[in-house]
Amino acid sequence: MYTGEVSVDAMTVFGIEISTRHGKAYELAEMINFCVALESRGMRKKVISVFYDSNSCCCGFELCPSVDRYDDSEQAILDAAKETIGQFDWFGTVKHGAPLERG
Repeated sequence: MYTGEVSVDAMTVFGIEISTRHGKAYELAEMINFCVALESRGMRKKVISVFYDSNSCCCGFELCPSVDRYDDSEQAILDAAKETIGQFDWFGTVKHGAPLERG
């Protein structure tokens, strides 16, 4: 028996692997929106994977080694996350963005 909200808890969007621990629909939607925002900024190749930990309600990113902590690509990825992800880990600090409306 499946206990998540969606039956697909992992997929690839614009070449970025995304997954949610417990199949939460809003987590999957936020990560898809994040990937779309990255694509529109030309940053999709800078992110390897995205994982939403349903237990902690926090999203994490695996960035390419070429992303430096304070360069323009890092800022573009951070801006995309702030626009699309409700809560995420950013270099060891929990940040809050604009979550999806859950109605």
